[in-house]
Amino acid sequence: MKVKHILFYLFLIILILVILSLTIFISGPGPDNYSYKPNNEPQVDNPLVVPKEIVMIKDKEIKLEIGYYNNAIREAKDAKIGISECIAEDNKKIDFTKPEGTETFNPLEVISPTITMPSNTAKGFKIRLVDNSKNADNEHKLIIGTYVCTMVVYNAGEEQYDDGWGDFQTESKDNPYEKIQFFLKVQGKY
Repeated sequence: MKVKHILFYLFLIILILVILSLTIFISGPGPDNYSYKPNNEPQVDNPLVVPKEIVMIKDKEIKLEIGYYNNAIREAKDAKIGISECIAEDNKKIDFTKPEGTETFNPLEVISPTITMPSNTAKGFKIRLVDNSKNADNEHKLIIGTYVCTMVVYNAGEEQYDDGWGDFQTESKDNPYEKIQFFLKVQGKY
């Protein structure tokens, strides 16, 4: 083979790799590119499956898959994933109750579908967890550190929860449907 042929084939291979790389870069990650997926299925004795620790970059978002099993006798109407509270390392509670008459932003927004689930069924929720701290007032900001947070499955159809802020009443037997604690580790940008 001549040197011209070798250079030509080498050029073609490089061109194909560049086109393939550009295609992947432009189209972005695939639809199932979630940072955290449940290791096991939700069940009666483990109805809400959430990673024990979630690592998030400050002012960014992360995609998660959360498993929920409705083990109640009633249907879980308008079930949606939310966060009811986070407690910082200094024991300070990051309040997720929207202040009256303000337009402040929820510091840790959960973007979740709303699903009505019959009794004794399991579903997977694909959600996005978004750090909105830069838009929140000082009392609601997340800073770099580790938090103990409570993730809930709640009835989003109830008027007081329709904006995603959750001061979920513990005495209510139906809302939230389920809750679990996890560690949220907020790291600085690299």
